[in-house]
Amino acid sequence: MSSSSSCDSMSLPTVLRSEIQYKSFVKIREDVLRLEDGSEYKYYVHQTRARVAMVLAFTDTGRVLVNQEYRHPTGKILLGCPGGMVEKGESFLEGAERELREETGYTEGEFVELGVAYPLPGLSTLSFHYILATGLKRTVTPECEPSEVIQAREFELSELRSVIAGGADVDAALLTALYYYDLYQSRKDEK
Repeated sequence: MSSSSSCDSMSLPTVLRSEIQYKSFVKIREDVLRLEDGSEYKYYVHQTRARVAMVLAFTDTGRVLVNQEYRHPTGKILLGCPGGMVEKGESFLEGAERELREETGYTEGEFVELGVAYPLPGLSTLSFHYILATGLKRTVTPECEPSEVIQAREFELSELRSVIAGGADVDAALLTALYYYDLYQSRKDEK
């Protein structure tokens, strides 16, 4: 058996320097880290203060509401959750309600926080707050941003799971939302 490696240790690196390398809509920060063995390593971080709410939405008939959304970095239309940045002064629930209304036109439901996850922890400080919305009705016309290419679709939950299992292009946030939903349901079933 070989001697211990850095994988055997939970020694955190020391940040020697931290400097913003690029600043626009996003910030890219370069950190110089000293590792346990004394070596130095440059680490680049997408730094954001964005507060994001992602909504797993169910209509008043129990169907799952999912966005088909063009995501330019992938060059694809992905299945994903309605959601987006929470504005200054909004709670995550308020931001979720607003984003859902803007992207889908659905409102008037009940909203519950499911959990928080970091979608790209190796690259970014970004965190997503997952919200469950139930009992929704389409009451208004969606009002997407000019840069958003979105179409809302309804699925039976089993149908959505089959579409995903069949290899559909999916935003990972939808998979996380479905996982949190399953945890939420299992906790309800235990009570």
